[in-house]
Amino acid sequence: MKTTFIQIVLTFAILMASLLSSCNSNALINKDDIITDSLTHYCVFKATGEKVTGRIKFNVPHEGGDSMLCKALLKNGLIKEDKYYLAGQLVAECYYEHPHAINVMSKQEEFDENGKLCQLYEYDEKGRLYQNTSYDGEGNLKEIDIYNYEEAFFLVKKYKDGKQVQEIIYDLEGYPKKGYYFDENGDKIIPAIDKLKEIACETGFYRYYDKDEREFRYVPMVILKMKNITQKPLEGKVILKGIFIQNGEELSTNYTFFQKETDNSLRPELARQANIQSNVSWGGISRNKKNEVKCQIYIDENPYRTIEIKNKVLTSNMIQQ
Repeated sequence: MKTTFIQIVLTFAILMASLLSSCNSNALINKDDIITDSLTHYCVFKATGEKVTGRIKFNVPHEGGDSMLCKALLKNGLIKEDKYYLAGQLVAECYYEHPHAINVMSKQEEFDENGKLCQLYEYDEKGRLYQNTSYDGEGNLKEIDIYNYEEAFFLVKKYKDGKQVQEIIYDLEGYPKKGYYFDENGDKIIPAIDKLKEIACETGFYRYYDKDEREFRYVPMVILKMKNITQKPLEGKVILKGIFIQNGEELSTNYTFFQKETDNSLRPELARQANIQSNVSWGGISRNKKNEVKCQIYIDENPYRTIEIKNKVLTSNMIQQ
């Protein structure tokens, strides 16, 4: 419902800008008497060009075939607020409070069937959503989405019982870039990806002998050597994920442990090697084009980087010193 409803409200917020105004704030105005001035963007009367002050009521379509009643308030050609009712119940309120933007929505509130605030949308002066806040039925924070258009990312903060439990950074296309969890005290848990530094990387096609096929086979492999750059031992398990891709087609998704629960914790300033290999193999690699195969690496599900697989043979699964 949220996406559809937002679209409806935004559509009719624009429509409002071509409808409304009068002589006193309590006057009920016929929407057919109003237009939006194409140059100033103020709401004016068709007949006189005078800026509108007053109230207007009209019905707008709603999903499921129902209609909503909209009540809007205008002052000196500016929309101040509009309220939407469904079956007599208030479902949304919109405000237009930008000091330097004419009739651009600044805030939209949505309410659940019990009349409690469940969604809050906030917009910048260009009409772009910059923050979306949702609440549970008890009024506790559920999620906050913050959009940064200049740096091309948005931040999602998730809450449980009013306490933050997770934070995820996405690009504007919706792909996750990095994420964090929070402990019971509300402190951010620093993920392994921020505790490790890549010291060396080798890629190629690892050669092995297939006893069933009685031939040598070649599998794409990434070997990473990473160092603990913190002042504390690396705790817990750390999982590397590799998504192998060839010419835009996913070949396989594979996992390996950088550190198991039973391993000795990697101590500060020490390095460790791990390799990820696909379960798709070749009988030979001479026909492969340069950098035709790639691998997207994740550390504990946090995107790390995409690595091109060199078109060369590896005879060891370790980086040789």
